[in-house]
Amino acid sequence: MDPTTGTMNIELPKYTDMSKDIGPFLRRMTILLDSQNLDDARKQAMLKIQLPDACLDFLEGKEFANYNALVNSLKEKYNGQISKTTAQSRLLSFQFEFKDVEKGILKFAEL
Repeated sequence: MDPTTGTMNIELPKYTDMSKDIGPFLRRMTILLDSQNLDDARKQAMLKIQLPDACLDFLEGKEFANYNALVNSLKEKYNGQISKTTAQSRLLSFQFEFKDVEKGILKFAEL
């Protein structure tokens, strides 16, 4: 906390890995924004600033009635399901190499 102004500089979290569930990021961001007593429009703007361009592209042209509607839209879109599906697909198509057991185990561990 800055003793001269009574303010605190807080580094806002960023959502960078779009293959992961956005829920934990949104939870932290909402706590932070609620602590700042911002109006709804400013909360939406501050959240959007912390999103990568691909998320902003998804949101472009959409209007949200309030901050919670924006959050719910992001939770639906970026729920981590793509990475789960990719992992399941890789696991189902994995072929163990019995000729070289060590190599096969290492390849399996990389999944």
